[in-house]
Parts: sequence; structure tokens; C-alpha cells
Amino acid sequence: MRNKLTVICIEYEKVKSLHFCSFLQRGAEILSASPDGDIVLRDVCDLHFPIPKTADLFEMIEHILVENRIAHNVASINLLRKNRTTGKVTCSDYEVVFNS
Repeated sequence: MRNKLTVICIEYEKVKSLHFCSFLQRGAEILSASPDGDIVLRDVCDLHFPIPKTADLFEMIEHILVENRIAHNVASINLLRKNRTTGKVTCSDYEVVFNS
């Protein structure tokens, strides 16, 4: 089945990281769970995956999605928008199409 998600690539001076919207977005601690399926969570962190500045974006995104069993493979990556934020920080939004 084909699915889509948005990945934000954040570039600093010497650092690049990936943030997956809707998937792999947060780390959470389970505070309680009931037999009815009710789960109470507490956010622990907002996950960003550091990658080498010179790494191939397609390969890194595919590797993370496959290793976390979200995708079998990535079909395409398309730049949606590129935003320069403060100073030397650049954020780029990508649409990722993958097979699951």
C-alpha cells in the first residue's frame, strides 16, 4: 500500500537532522493502561534523527523508515518548500511516498 508523510530536514552550520511528521514524531512514557485499551502517555521528547551533512537524503529517509518497520521501501521524495529561519538555519519540507 502506498502512503505519504512529511519530513522536515533542518540544517545548521555543521549539522543536519530529520523530523518525521505523523510517524516517529515523539518518544513517550506509558503512565497507565487499562484492559479497555485506554492509555495515558507523557511526552518525553520530540524526535529528530541526526544525519551526516553530506548524506544522501533519499537513502537516509528510506533507512530510517525501513529499520523502524514503517516502510518496505521509499518510492519518491519531493521538495514541498524551503524556509530560511533565523540566522544560518534552513528548514526544508519534503513529501515522502513509501510502500508499506
